[in-house]
Amino acid sequence: MKINLQSLLTVACMLTISVGAMAQNFGIVLVENFDATTTPVGWTQSVSPTPPAGASSTTLSDGWAFGEGPYTSTFWTVPASIDGSPFAISNDDAADQDRSEDLLMSPVMNLAGYDSAIFLYDVFYDGQYAAEAYFMISYDAGANWLNLPLNDSAVWAEDGAILPASINVGGTIFTFNDQMMIGFLHRDAGAWGSGFAVDNVIVAGYNNPCDDVVTIQGCDAPQTVTLGGFGTIDWEFTTGCGYTTFGQEQLYSFTPSVSGVHTLDVTAATGNSWIDYMWKPASAGCDTIGWTCLGDANGVESYGMNLTAGVEYYILADNEFIDSETQTFEISCPCTYTSLGGTPESEACGDDFNGGCNNDPSPATYESILCGETISGTLWADGGNRDTDWYELIVTEATTIEVDYSGGMPINAILIDNCTDFTLLDEATSLACGGGTLSYAATPGTYLLAIVPTAFEAYPCGTGTENDYDVTVTYCNPPANDLCAGAVAVTCGSTTSGDTENATADDAPNGNNTVSEGVWYVLAGTDQVVTASTCGASWDTEIVVMEGSCGSLTYVGNNDDDCGLQSTYSWFANAGTDYYIYVGDYSNDVGVGGNTGTFDLAVTCVAPVANDECQGAEMLTVGTSCVSTSGTVDGATESLPGCLGNANDDVWYSFVADATTATVEVTGAADFDAVLEAFDGACVGTSLGCADLTLDAGTESLDLTGLVPGNTYYFRVYHYYTALTTTPTFDVCVYNIVTGVNEMLDEGLSVYPNPSNGEFVVEVSGVEADAQLTVLDVTGRVVYTEGAVLNGNFRKSLNLDVTSGTYLLQVATEEGLVTRKIQVQ
Repeated sequence: MKINLQSLLTVACMLTISVGAMAQNFGIVLVENFDATTTPVGWTQSVSPTPPAGASSTTLSDGWAFGEGPYTSTFWTVPASIDGSPFAISNDDAADQDRSEDLLMSPVMNLAGYDSAIFLYDVFYDGQYAAEAYFMISYDAGANWLNLPLNDSAVWAEDGAILPASINVGGTIFTFNDQMMIGFLHRDAGAWGSGFAVDNVIVAGYNNPCDDVVTIQGCDAPQTVTLGGFGTIDWEFTTGCGYTTFGQEQLYSFTPSVSGVHTLDVTAATGNSWIDYMWKPASAGCDTIGWTCLGDANGVESYGMNLTAGVEYYILADNEFIDSETQTFEISCPCTYTSLGGTPESEACGDDFNGGCNNDPSPATYESILCGETISGTLWADGGNRDTDWYELIVTEATTIEVDYSGGMPINAILIDNCTDFTLLDEATSLACGGGTLSYAATPGTYLLAIVPTAFEAYPCGTGTENDYDVTVTYCNPPANDLCAGAVAVTCGSTTSGDTENATADDAPNGNNTVSEGVWYVLAGTDQVVTASTCGASWDTEIVVMEGSCGSLTYVGNNDDDCGLQSTYSWFANAGTDYYIYVGDYSNDVGVGGNTGTFDLAVTCVAPVANDECQGAEMLTVGTSCVSTSGTVDGATESLPGCLGNANDDVWYSFVADATTATVEVTGAADFDAVLEAFDGACVGTSLGCADLTLDAGTESLDLTGLVPGNTYYFRVYHYYTALTTTPTFDVCVYNIVTGVNEMLDEGLSVYPNPSNGEFVVEVSGVEADAQLTVLDVTGRVVYTEGAVLNGNFRKSLNLDVTSGTYLLQVATEEGLVTRKIQVQ
């Protein structure tokens, strides 16, 4: 603990007029500056009666000298003291006197009333020629002494010690009492040319507030504190609450069981002085730093503290003056409010987005709230200001406005008709963790609802659930686009926010009986493929598309669950035709719903791809290996129902067979789950096969046999799911490997398991010949080759370290080769 000497002296001067007047936390016990040339009153000294052995002089010491200024002798010089005042010295210099026990002792002091003491002095001591210097403490009026060595320095230094009320030395406990003394000992062991100087000795006792912390056992536990007289010097606050605090202090400890705004309520005060209340986490240290001011109380007051459960806090009561003041206070715990989790308020805590009539007329901003909607918001009250949240209710038909609210802080709710010459239609007031209800029979018009804290303090932003509130308003009006005639126009590339809250099924589409309450939109066709989507909504939507005009609509199509429980539907929208999009609640019966909410209707349009229909199929050339052609389903529509999955984006390809066999293969992009279907003869003829063995980015293939060389065959590719993929591309190829065939080898060759993880067994029976085993990927690249001797009963294990896909195994002899397709998964 470092204490400024000048500050200590200033307080000492003030205390001289009040010592003994009342109990104190701090007191000056001794002050001595050695300015006089004689031994100070009450001070004594002792010297050794015998020179030490070997001393060249038998002259005994004259002891300490006082009132010395800057001191100069033959071999030892002492400069001016720190403040330039006279001082006390012990010096033998040329006399070679015995300074082995020159002890200067203070008067007996009473420190029994203090739990700590400050011993301050200025010292000059250089430690030359084996000399020694000590600061001494006695607990028994000088009968016994404790020696504390001094630091040697060739300059004057402020020095001292701070000791607790008890100290353990050699197993003995020494405790402050009324027999305390201090002393300064100079010992030179018969040397000369050395010494010791002392000035400005101050002894002060104090009671550290940290040694007397009162634990507050819980909320609503009254604490009565009486503070009078001077406080501890280190707790002399000048900035804590902006006021000088000469008076006593008292520390308290409080550990909350719940988090949030706790209130320190001063319930009684004598009013003789002001007590400043401050707080901080105990982990920040029991010292004068880092306190948060609550305020100075001269009467009944309340202050808020945002505390965390399980964390210990210090609360400091510090009297501003020395007049005795008694106050009673207690800490009130916050309520724990649980929000209903409704629609979040648009305004962030601390902003003023929905200031309403507070800002009228420029600008008057309000939060909108729908019929039956619960808004979960925040309020604050701090520094004499408070937040008010305003909601605008637009009533289109006669109804009763019902308002239910609740919150963590005391709230006042009011309903008015305008900001200027308003009429108070209804209001309610609630306590913390309470709520209220408003009701008003309203005619069509605009109404304003305000949610207002009744407090002006203790609830700053971020204090926890005390800031939260919920408000639910019922004043049901159907949406403007509840009927077909009110359909909202949408365009390609638009995203339109909608809400089916309070919608009816009065005008639900008659082309599908699974959709219930909903709202209408209308799009003008532009000869493009249109996709309407509600993906991202939080409820079970359905989209129905109709064409024509209201009252005379024709069913186009619908979708229910595409992206989760939400919907996506694509169709070709002819120019000159209006298409009506109905977004509603999926239900088994029209008019029976209950699944409503907000959504975003996204409308995208793309030009159809050239091979969208079979008649526009893109011709591919049959190769001897897979030579890929890039394709896309972006802008495609459904030609016919899918063999597997949903074929709402199929595209077409064709090829002319050059042999009786061919392999068709497609590989999807990153999130493209390819489906492949081939057809015989004319467009959309007989299906030759449907493949969907893999997932996104997988490869599908069909091995076609019995083909007629020269004939044209068709196949289509599409994404398995209804929703458009973000990577709508794929690679497709047709190939046919034709080589000379060793019929005996063909009959005797078998490969298993197929498909496998890359480990295959190759067996050849009935053939004796030298052979070459080769494995190629679909691009013709050799990934494995090895010579073999077929002995009539050949068996070989292959372990291919390759990626998943289709590969070709060739076994070649002089008589020809045989090829098998193998699949690695």
